[in-house]
Amino acid sequence: MKAIVFLLPILAYAGFHTSATMPAPETGAASYTIDPVHSSVVFRVKHMEVAPFWGRFNKISGNFEFDEDGAGSSVEIKIDAASIDTHNERRDRHLKSNDFFSVKEWPEITFKSDKVEKIGDKKYEITGKLKLLGNEKTVSVNATLTGQGEKGRRGYLVGFEVDTTIKRSEFGMKGMIPAISDEVRLLIGIEARRRR
Repeated sequence: MKAIVFLLPILAYAGFHTSATMPAPETGAASYTIDPVHSSVVFRVKHMEVAPFWGRFNKISGNFEFDEDGAGSSVEIKIDAASIDTHNERRDRHLKSNDFFSVKEWPEITFKSDKVEKIGDKKYEITGKLKLLGNEKTVSVNATLTGQGEKGRRGYLVGFEVDTTIKRSEFGMKGMIPAISDEVRLLIGIEARRRR
């Protein structure tokens, strides 16, 4: 009994000391930088009202803040319009022209969020401004958290997938409708590294 009484203050001190020196759990939003090598932007349009056709943009960059509650999150993305790639050089030149993306005048497609809301398990609704051909519209997209964690030398990574549809005519791109559909489906895969 005397031994127990003697040990109590030692155990109490040890417990207090351990809790005082343990790092506090992270709270709030963390900052991330998009990895352009492991992120992708793919689009789908219908050709001649018959068959779906797929292309991509090869250059994407950006930063975002993310917490799992959504409230403290924000995102800013840039896509290099001239990096469009449809596996056909002649068609790519046409798409870069004033008939479509007018890349000399408008080299970037940008998105900047105004609000991020968690709408389900690993599901988020992101509302913000999409700017294309100098025209800015408010759009809402759904994003799915696809994974996160410490990955050795690569650091702490997080991934998202976005699948949404826009009408290009709403941004002033009306060339060759309906031979090339007005509706464009966008699939965006993001991998990003935590900065802090």
